[in-house]
Amino acid sequence: MWKYQNTDELYHYGILGMKWGFRRSPDQLKNKINSLKSKNSDLKSDINRLNDISRDYAIKSTKFQSKQARYHDRLAKASAKKARYDAKIYREQNKLFGQPNQEKIAKYTLKAQKAQDKINKAQKHIKFNKYQLQSDRARSSALKAQIAIEKNEKMISVYNNTIKAISSGKIQAGKGFIMRYAEAD
Repeated sequence: MWKYQNTDELYHYGILGMKWGFRRSPDQLKNKINSLKSKNSDLKSDINRLNDISRDYAIKSTKFQSKQARYHDRLAKASAKKARYDAKIYREQNKLFGQPNQEKIAKYTLKAQKAQDKINKAQKHIKFNKYQLQSDRARSSALKAQIAIEKNEKMISVYNNTIKAISSGKIQAGKGFIMRYAEAD
């Protein structure tokens, strides 16, 4: 097993978001905190805007659903009528006694065709509820922005704790240590 032989070595594990070879001073960390706070305020305004959009589309979606419900009702009524006329045509054509009445068959066929036209018209007006989809997308984007805000708040607290942990004495000691070994080379 390998053991550390030199006790004058400096071990540093870094801070969250640190890049190798870069050191951040407290001023740089404060700038990063301000940047994250600015992003959070932009995200909060985006969340408000997206919630408004979602609410507007939800209202449109509700109106659209009630309109579509009327078309579904028309479709159901027309389908029921057509089925009744088709049944009457079938009974008239397949009479057990006597000849089928061609006038009744023609009359029922005409009424069945009118019912089919109503079915086609109602089906033409039944559409996909795009407003609900747009409302869901806006709500999803708002949730993603909220998650980003929470992530930024965690980073801000980490940076604040790092600033509190760093004292000017530690910084000077670190600089002195580096300068001592840099001169040795």
